[in-house]
Amino acid sequence: MSPAQYAALHATASGYVTVESLGSEEWASARHDQISMATVWFLEFRGWVLREARRPVPGSQSVRRLCKVRK
Repeated sequence: MSPAQYAALHATASGYVTVESLGSEEWASARHDQISMATVWFLEFRGWVLREARRPVPGSQSVRRLCKVRK
């Protein structure tokens, strides 16, 4: 596991990672930092995190999802 993947997994476990999508574009963030979508996809592929729907942000057209560590 790379340092970036470890940091993203730690941020996810702390509840700080969100993934937003608008059309076919997706981007992830952890509080004020950007996370590579490749890192999120890697963690999902390994089965270490999953996405959970979250209420839309008022006035936003994007779909927001919260990443959670799988138990």
